[in-house]
Amino acid sequence: MFLKEKNASAFNELDVIGRLSKHYYQQLLRRAGITIGGNEPWDIQIRDARFWRKVGLFGTLGFGEAYMDGWWDASRVDQLIYRLARLRIEQNVLNLPKLLCGLAAKFKNLQSISRSKLVALQHYDLDNDLYRDMLGERMVYTCAFWKDSRDLNIAQEKKLELVCDKLGIKEGMHVLDIGCGWGSFAEYAAQVRKVKVTGVTISREQGLIARERCAELPVDIR
Repeated sequence: MFLKEKNASAFNELDVIGRLSKHYYQQLLRRAGITIGGNEPWDIQIRDARFWRKVGLFGTLGFGEAYMDGWWDASRVDQLIYRLARLRIEQNVLNLPKLLCGLAAKFKNLQSISRSKLVALQHYDLDNDLYRDMLGERMVYTCAFWKDSRDLNIAQEKKLELVCDKLGIKEGMHVLDIGCGWGSFAEYAAQVRKVKVTGVTISREQGLIARERCAELPVDIR
């Protein structure tokens, strides 16, 4: 998750969540007069250290599930719940996964040239028949323009026409389509608006379909 040296031991995110959770909730519970391992009947007794991870990941839901799992106990759970209710504990739950992801994003931008290719491989280099069945003949991933239309293929053509209108695409232009997908826009623009198109995709499978789709048109898929 964070930066680490090559061959260094893996950074255990769950341990970090557990430690942060323990530090935060011990302080929060003290405000309600609740002590971890204390002598009062409402004090929480931890039976399993995984309790802190559970609460850190899932908040009040994790607190309840950890009790059912036997990871914590109290002599008088009713008095404990009463004190937690007075503290309005649900309004003070810390979203540690979200916090850690936000911090990680500030330390390291996970996007890179090599990673972008990996993302394309995992998301788009799949069975093209799946995408064709899901997206229709045009194989356009973005939302169709459904005004006055109930057919997906027609709605997608209307969307492509609308895009051309908004971009002011006219005959004779040379259009650069970055992230051209399966070549649907390139095909439509070349056929209907009589333009030359250069399409760019990092997906091998998308590139194959796009080149096949635009084989007889002034379209260059890279």
